[in-house]
Amino acid sequence: MRRLFKAVTILGCMPIVCGCAALPDMNRLQNNMDQMVYNMGVMASNMPYMADNTRRMADNADRMAQRADKFMNQLPEDKKALERAFQNYSQAFLDNDKARLTVLRAIRQELSELKAALLNSRGPTQSLDQRSVEPSVQNSTRELEARVEALAAKIREIERMAR
Repeated sequence: MRRLFKAVTILGCMPIVCGCAALPDMNRLQNNMDQMVYNMGVMASNMPYMADNTRRMADNADRMAQRADKFMNQLPEDKKALERAFQNYSQAFLDNDKARLTVLRAIRQELSELKAALLNSRGPTQSLDQRSVEPSVQNSTRELEARVEALAAKIREIERMAR
């Protein structure tokens, strides 16, 4: 019976001994708790800074929202101003081209008057001798007339597109 009692006692103590071995280390548990309390203290001491930073971020977000709203409200006005500026620029461009056309027409008229005056000064029976007129003057006159015609054609085309 002693043997049986020994065996039962040993088998009964085995779970108790194993259970004690499985208990957590109290020093390690205490160190973990101390570390956790320290970290909570650090977080608590930084809480005013975090709250202030959160408030500043919220204020910045509000200012950015106000600026975005202001920008969106000004967008139609800026569009109208841009359209007016473009129309003014286009009109100024057309006016300048018309002024150039007027000047070129006046030059062409003056050239034709000069040509007529040269023809009339020699008399009605005399014809303009092409060999006697200097070729460089003839070339210059032809180039000017060609330029005037080209500019007049461009201006007519611009006037058609503007209408």
